[in-house]
Parts: sequence; structure tokens; C-alpha cells
Amino acid sequence: MKILIVAEYYAPHIGGVETFFTHLAEGLAAHGVDVTVVTAHLPGTKVDEVLNGVTIHRVRLPQVGLRYWFTFFAAFSLWQRVASCDVVQTTTYNAALPAWLVARLRRKPVLITVHEIWGDLWFRAIRMNKLSAWLHWLFEQFVVRLPFDAYVGDSEYSCRSIRAIQGSRKRVQRIYLGIDYRFFDASNYDSVKEKEQLNLGSGFTYLYYGRTGWAKGVDSLLEAVPAIVRALPDAMCILLLSRDPIQPFRVIEQTIAQLGIERNVQLLDPSPRNEVPVILSAVDCVVVPSVSEGFGFTTAESCAMGKSVAVSKAGSLPEVAWGDVHFFEPRDPVGIARAVVEIARGQRAAVPQRRFEWDTTVAEYTTLYRTLMKRPA
Repeated sequence: MKILIVAEYYAPHIGGVETFFTHLAEGLAAHGVDVTVVTAHLPGTKVDEVLNGVTIHRVRLPQVGLRYWFTFFAAFSLWQRVASCDVVQTTTYNAALPAWLVARLRRKPVLITVHEIWGDLWFRAIRMNKLSAWLHWLFEQFVVRLPFDAYVGDSEYSCRSIRAIQGSRKRVQRIYLGIDYRFFDASNYDSVKEKEQLNLGSGFTYLYYGRTGWAKGVDSLLEAVPAIVRALPDAMCILLLSRDPIQPFRVIEQTIAQLGIERNVQLLDPSPRNEVPVILSAVDCVVVPSVSEGFGFTTAESCAMGKSVAVSKAGSLPEVAWGDVHFFEPRDPVGIARAVVEIARGQRAAVPQRRFEWDTTVAEYTTLYRTLMKRPA
């Protein structure tokens, strides 16, 4: 079996989609599947290499607007590679069109994994002008309506979003993503020692980690900080943020200054993936204020570490959160503050445990590939 994965970003680029494709590709390769990834070239990476059994080809593109350039130029790199594969797999957004087009021309089955659909959030939650919002909305509608051979949502929420656009359940399948439970295992870490090494102090600490994109809700979390400080004067908000894209990060810095909460917020430098559990072990709880989520790695990883979590009800998050979970409405600073204070004061909730295994994810995709290979071209 030969699988070709087409994604604008792949490791070492950091993000949920990149984590998914890395685990999927390497999991397939470990089971003897021939896997090739076509992705965008990043500074400091090789154009062609074999990494953990996965053949990677990176397309050289202008770094400004890279993902948009990928839509237009990836097809040239795909033409020969699609001819020798059995199934093409892609994802929203910018990789979808070239992957679908070349697969159709080459008469190969092609599936798309839809992580989330923003819909009207383009107009409500994303800070862009109306023209840009309309163009992004139209492109999203166009991509999800392309006649792929299969559509995969990584949560029930994602599947409902796909069906809402297509008006049909046809060829839509839910395959959850996975968590590396050996990696996110609290017993591997000394929380007291890690807190001291990170110089987090003795007060209550609540962490946000991940991207700075507009849909992540970090602005709502910052607006909640003054209320949290009034109830918990020694509490510290810890932000472990990527610097990509840089514009939202700069806005976060400005918001911290405008709210006068510099003493109540600690910005940590971006850390390698293997340091995330160390930081998780050191804090008292995790806040996930997202406006939209297709799966929610941050939530699932924090729960796997046994952390209390204050979680937005947005998207798939109610599907993946378990343990001591305190929900609030999206974009609700008052709700965020209430949830954090409840956790700090020892109020506990009990959501039944959920597990998301990568082995299950790989097995379900393998079954889907075999099904698509049996369909007539």
C-alpha cells in the first residue's frame, strides 16, 4: 500500500495538524505502509529526506504567504508522485485543491481530513477585513464541497460541520486523533521540582499553551485576569505561546500592557514539544479558551496529565475533556475567571475518562484506505 499525504505544513512546523500527520505517517510506516509526504519547504529543512520511515518532499516556495503559494505550485510536485500511489490524503485548507485536482486527473482515490470549519467565525472571531473574511469563507465552502471520495472529521463536531455544508451524511466518517499517553504521563515528572526550576513562585498558576491565532481566545483569557487577581491575589497566568503568526502575539503583548497585568502574567519562550509535559506538570491548571476547535490537543493532553482544566464549550472540546473539567461559554471572560477560581478553591467536577489512542487512529485510516482502493476509478 502506497499513501501520499499532501499538507502545506509538516514537522518540524508546530501545530495540531502537523502533530496528527506526523503520528499518522510514522504509524503507517511502522506497519510497513509506503508513505510519502508532500509539504512546503521551511528554512533549515531538507528538500528531500526519509525521516522515521516516511519519505518527505518539500516544495520550495516564497516564505511570505507560503501556504497560499502552496495551493498554486504543489500540483507540479504531485503529478509524478500521485501516479505511483494508491490513495491520496489531504486536509483543509490550502493543500486540498491541488491534491484533489491531481488525484482526479490521475484517477486515484482521494480523501480529505477536515479538522474544523470556521463558517461564520470568519466574520465574528477572526480579525480581518470584510473582503478577506468573505474570500476565506468562500474558499472554505468551495474546498468542503469538492467531490472527495471520503471526508474524515476528527470529532463528531467536525463531522456535523461537514454535513451542514454538504447537506448529506454520505462518505463522512469520524476518526478521532490520538494522544501519546507514555509522553503525557504525570508519573514521569516531579511537579514541585519543575515548578521551582521554572521559577513559577508559590501562588496558584494557570496555563495557556499553544498558538496565538485569533480563534484561540487568548484575548478573552487576558480580560479575565483582573477578576482572577481580585479573587486570588497571588495567582499567575502562564502563557506558553508560539511566535507564529507574529501579529497576534504582538497584540497579546499590547493587551497585557493595556490591562496593566504585567505582574500577573508570565510569558514563557516557545519550548520544544518534549518540554510541554514538564511545564504541564508544574502548573496547577490549564485554561483552553478557544472559540473553535476541531479536536483539541491541548485539552486532551492536559487531561491525560491529570490536570484540572477550564475549558470553553466551543467545537469538539466537550467531546475530549475529562476529569476535573470546568466549562465556560466561548469569549466569556467572566466565565473563565469563575472556572479558574473554582479550581483554585478546590471545587471539583468529574467527567468520565476518555482515551484517544494513536494505534486506533492508524488502524481506522488503514481500513478506510483499503476501502477506497477497492472502489472503481
